[in-house]
Amino acid sequence: MFDTYGAPTVTSTERLRGYKSILYLADSPEVDAALQSIAPDGYRQIKVDPNYKDCGPEHCSNVLGTLKEMSANLPAAIVCKSGLRAALLAKVHSLTSTSGQRREDEVATFLEGPEASSLPPVAKAWILAMTAAPPPASGSSAATTATAAVTAAPPPVVFRQLFDKETSTYTYLIADSASRDAIIIDPVDTLAERDAAIIKELNLNLVYGLNTHIHADHITGTAALKAVFPSCKSVLGASSKPAKADVYLEDGEALPFGARSITALFTPGHTEGCVSYVLDDRSRVFTGDTLFIRGCGRTDFQGGSAEALYDSVHSKLFALPKFTAVYPAHDYKGRTSSTVGEEEQLNPRLTKPKDDFVTLMAQLKLSTPKKIDVAVPANMRCGYPEE
Repeated sequence: MFDTYGAPTVTSTERLRGYKSILYLADSPEVDAALQSIAPDGYRQIKVDPNYKDCGPEHCSNVLGTLKEMSANLPAAIVCKSGLRAALLAKVHSLTSTSGQRREDEVATFLEGPEASSLPPVAKAWILAMTAAPPPASGSSAATTATAAVTAAPPPVVFRQLFDKETSTYTYLIADSASRDAIIIDPVDTLAERDAAIIKELNLNLVYGLNTHIHADHITGTAALKAVFPSCKSVLGASSKPAKADVYLEDGEALPFGARSITALFTPGHTEGCVSYVLDDRSRVFTGDTLFIRGCGRTDFQGGSAEALYDSVHSKLFALPKFTAVYPAHDYKGRTSSTVGEEEQLNPRLTKPKDDFVTLMAQLKLSTPKKIDVAVPANMRCGYPEE
């Protein structure tokens, strides 16, 4: 229904003459003026960030409402600098022409298929947010559609990936950008001051400190952060009991923060209490020591089991959409993230048959973590010093 174009210069807009409706997604004043002169009665401009950061409910509904109005005034074109955002938005319009389970199935098929294989996770998350908004009601304007659908799509998240050089541990800070309620995953005690400073700098309200498991290589920073943010509660999977926490999550249980939520998936294997956390829109999964980038955590202590880890990855993590970004608790080679699809195809350990994987893990003969005798007891107490 919509033609799409890249128009980086005024000269390149000449080919758009004859269109009754034009939607411009970039912000060049010169191109804006040229397009407005081509279709003065059917021209609209809505900026879509090249990094796809603008996926709040009002933005999504405004764009979808505008596309509905344009579909009644054909021929119509969507324009941006390179043509990519325009093409994705045309695809979004096609996907939102259906509703219910059919729409969910079509969105999943597109995001997991070859058309979307080269898209970055942020673009896929933007598509998920756009297609989550209900289709505009017949005869409604973009403005009234935005008001009616204000709760349909969740606000975007504030996201920071932080690193501890000593233990190669990743800590993740995630917040609802509207309410500013935040969670932190796998904080490290020696860097709690850094984390607290960032939380304050971003004007966030830390409500939960989550750990993926009882760590053996560092002491959690949860207790230190709770001292700075008294309303913060510590969180573990219920399978980590009797370790101390304010909140224990069951398998599949969601934890809300603002209008967003994160869901616990029990993924034992590295330890018997390991949990992975999946963001509500399935754009990200935080896998702790269960699944690494092209690897996995060891399975030879704390109730670990190679068989259980293999089953956790294949039955829980590889069941997520292929576009879901994988954020592990550690990486020792400078890598920051992967995707479920990549690991399913390229992980040298977990692409093996189960029996071969179990044999491999038994042959690793790894040294004992240096801090295990201090870290594990402290983490059983949520990072608090021994009384």
